Amino acid sequence: MTSSREKNLLNILTETEGWVPGIVLSRRLGVTTRTVRNYVNNLIKSGNNILSSKNGYLLQNTLTERSPKSIKARETIVLSQLLTQNEINVFDLSVRLLVSDSLILNEIIPKLKSYVKRFNLKIINQNYNLQLIGDEKDKRKLIGYIVQRSTYGYSSAIDVLNDLFPQINLKIISKKIYRICQQEVYYINDYSNNNLMIHLLIMYIRLSMGCSLKSLNGSIDDHLKKVIKVNKHIENVSENIIKMFEDTLHRTISIQDKNQITLLIILSFNHAKTLKILINKDFVIKIKTILDKLANKYFINKFNSDFIDDFIFHIFMAKERAENNYSYPDPIGNQVKQNFSLIYDMAVFFAQEFRNVFYLNLNEDEISFIAIHFATYFSKNTIIHNKVKCALVNENYHDSSANLKNQILNKFGQKIEITNCVSINQFSELKNIELIISTESLPKKNNIFSVKVNQILTNYDLEKIGKALEKVNSKEIIESFLSPKLYFHVKKKSFKSPKSCIEFIGDKCFKLGYIDKSYINNVLLREKMSSTAFTDSLAIPHAIEGFAKKSFIAILQSDIPIVWANKKINIVMLIGLAESDMGNFNDAFSLIVKAFQSEANVNKLLNANTFNEFKNRLLNL
Repeated sequence: MTSSREKNLLNILTETEGWVPGIVLSRRLGVTTRTVRNYVNNLIKSGNNILSSKNGYLLQNTLTERSPKSIKARETIVLSQLLTQNEINVFDLSVRLLVSDSLILNEIIPKLKSYVKRFNLKIINQNYNLQLIGDEKDKRKLIGYIVQRSTYGYSSAIDVLNDLFPQINLKIISKKIYRICQQEVYYINDYSNNNLMIHLLIMYIRLSMGCSLKSLNGSIDDHLKKVIKVNKHIENVSENIIKMFEDTLHRTISIQDKNQITLLIILSFNHAKTLKILINKDFVIKIKTILDKLANKYFINKFNSDFIDDFIFHIFMAKERAENNYSYPDPIGNQVKQNFSLIYDMAVFFAQEFRNVFYLNLNEDEISFIAIHFATYFSKNTIIHNKVKCALVNENYHDSSANLKNQILNKFGQKIEITNCVSINQFSELKNIELIISTESLPKKNNIFSVKVNQILTNYDLEKIGKALEKVNSKEIIESFLSPKLYFHVKKKSFKSPKSCIEFIGDKCFKLGYIDKSYINNVLLREKMSSTAFTDSLAIPHAIEGFAKKSFIAILQSDIPIVWANKKINIVMLIGLAESDMGNFNDAFSLIVKAFQSEANVNKLLNANTFNEFKNRLLNL
């Protein structure tokens, strides 16, 4: 049987192009290099083509009989059986899955127990008969989570539901739901429509099995009446869905399920007219105050009125979902967190301030949706940047330098200042320059970033300049915050939790005079809001409230992976910012996260053994 660490090793090799040194694998897995060799030998015996050399290990293919896909398929079948039957027999399952009963009990069921536990559900085994125990509401949440986390759209969601419940013909019922929802298409966007339909399908599936809700929030009836009173479209859709359910199921459904259907529709509609009636001035003022505080915190211009009006509608519905414990999953949450890390952090700040004002917690899905709103806004409205001092090196011919300069400034005028336009013969005389843009190949000059472009700029040239600007801004700031005193290469110590790791680094920073004791509490509060494990190998804990005495980046490189949320982290970069540095750190924060999305970059950093090695590799990724 392949161990979890062997699976992790296989994943690392699969996602890395090229050789991975044995010492890097040992640090990422938290084992010795000798154990890595043993794991590799076991994987080779299982059918994996892994090459070894002085450079490390290289995976060529992974064609095994028991691939991760086949294991996942077996888990899906078992979960489907648990959701559709009162109990299932282990021996019957082993025949269906063509595996031993011991594999089911020792490998599949323990994983599923851990999986369903987060939904307040449990799997019990009585005389080799398995049962899924828990509230009906939580079982529906489980199904919704499986569907939303396994798909990127409505069509694939139907496929997942069909896999889970092959005995139910979902094609006809989904068409009926779709037609009813489309009657009010003006009031609901495509994503909300698809999300609503998935939830309604899950309700139908459970009702067809005779599983009804037994309780619902006691105050919901009054709330429903208030909303329906000002929007008859909700009432029309609700009544049509309920009638279709009862006609198809040939029975009356409970008042709790009827209310749940209406609630789902309310929380999916973008009914601006209804919201204008329901949203009071006090709510608007509070949201505007939080947005102003966010703008001041991150040194950005205040949000414009068009964005604020639309955003308030979204946050009002998010508040309603939080009050009614309604899940509205975001299928691209992880992508948002990794690709827009700074903007995601702004969303976390907003959620924390929202909690302080309204005493309601917004979950990670809601935070991701807030981040998407911010990202869309910032794509149209530029965040403030410090301008990079740049030199243009070009053999001037028919004013080609002037043309190049104008093209570059038209694209990057808010980010760049071209202080010199020189020929290649004058290149060596350049001073006080952060970036060189050249139409000629140049020798390296004192670690100054340079980018080679064509005399007639292409889109690819502009893209290269944009990436170079990011690196320039980030490199200077990151380098100024690094110190050998704040680099900790931990080889044997293991941390039991993110909290213990943060407290370990925080204590070091406190003793060196970078922070006071309260700062670590703020870091832990931020971690509680949403995990700062932005990639599979990197965590960036930091505070949202309060400032450091002086800015720093403390680095902990752990040879034993730290379990951080659902990831295993080898590098922790605790960031502390003085108030004066907040406006300069935006680009650097994003670049660090982007650098760690590459397995090759992670492997380079984990192969470092000293502060200087780590710093130089980080700054030159």
